[in-house]
Amino acid sequence: MNVAALDRAARSAFSGNRDSNGGPAAATPAGSLDLPAAADFRGMITGIIDLVFEHNGRFYIADYKSNYLGSSLEDYAPARLRHAMLERRYDLQAMLYVLALHRYLRQRIPGYDYQRHMGGVYYLFLRGMRPQHGARYGVFHECPALDVVEQLDQVILGGAADLFTETRS
Repeated sequence: MNVAALDRAARSAFSGNRDSNGGPAAATPAGSLDLPAAADFRGMITGIIDLVFEHNGRFYIADYKSNYLGSSLEDYAPARLRHAMLERRYDLQAMLYVLALHRYLRQRIPGYDYQRHMGGVYYLFLRGMRPQHGARYGVFHECPALDVVEQLDQVILGGAADLFTETRS
């Protein structure tokens, strides 16, 4: 599996870094975490999608987080949530979740169209959510571009044999 390409795709989709053609940036953003070796990577993402829901013909993923990001409501503001997403590698987790839902919907919905049917992923940081503030705090939403999801699909498909080979050794 090309872990570096997977990392670039996830970071690009969630940090806004794109190259001149709109694709994932060639390098990870400054301050990016180093990924573990491919053998250690397998156990990195062990989560399960908390919820898939449909609203107005679009499908969304919701993942609940109870992380403590700080005692102030500002600790759950959009910029801080984006930082938490990247720091804790939820960007990678979200990309894998979106890819899984994309593959599922492609098989189940006649005439499936990513742009029309995919709503993206919501990470709901429960400690920052307050009814009186709506989605301004504690709610992170992203819908990666189709080209990034397709590139991720190719990275995973292209590396599947390598993963199984590594496991046997």
